[in-house]
Amino acid sequence: APTDAIQDKCMQGITYVKNPVQGAVSFQKAIDCFVECVLWYSEQGATVMALACTEIPVVLKEQVLKSHPRLAGKEIQVVDSVAALGKLVTQHMINEDADEEDEEENDTTQDTLYPSPN
Repeated sequence: APTDAIQDKCMQGITYVKNPVQGAVSFQKAIDCFVECVLWYSEQGATVMALACTEIPVVLKEQVLKSHPRLAGKEIQVVDSVAALGKLVTQHMINEDADEEDEEENDTTQDTLYPSPN
C-alpha cells in the first residue's frame, strides 16, 4: 500500500491538472508529482502502472515516462484508463451496431405481418 506521502503527492499532481492556474507550469508540476509516485511504485517492484484517475493520463503519457531522466532504464508499462475505456466503448458500439444489422437482416416479422405488394 502506498504511504501517506505518496498518496499526498499523487493528490497534489491531480490538483495541478484540475486547476492549472500556472498553465504549462502546473502541468509540469503535475508530471513531477506523478513521476515521484511512479518511482516509488517502481522501487516496490511494480512494472505496470495503471493511470486509473482521469486526470493522470492528461499529462502522464508513456512517452513522458520513457523520456524522463529519473526513469531512464526502467521498464515501466503504462495502462491509460481513459484510452482503455474509450477502446472498450468503441468496440462495444461496433459490436452493437453489427448485432442490430444482423437482427434487421434476420427479422422476417415485418414481411410476415405486412407482406409487400407484388
